[in-house]
Amino acid sequence: MADMTGWDVAILAVAAYVAVISLVRLMRARRDALVAQVRGELMAQRQRKARDASPRVRGDQSGRGGRTDGR
Repeated sequence: MADMTGWDVAILAVAAYVAVISLVRLMRARRDALVAQVRGELMAQRQRKARDASPRVRGDQSGRGGRTDGR
């Protein structure tokens, strides 16, 4: 390392910069993909929860608990 010229140091610095920038971009893309996945799962869970809760509430309020023809 002691016998490196100015050009060697510059090339090493550029290579390190490109490596770090590439890694950061990959990490951001992975983070964005994970965030999208978790948001999708949360939305699906909220929809399931709302769908599961709705019929019980509507059924209790609508009076459709049984037959209406008197049998």
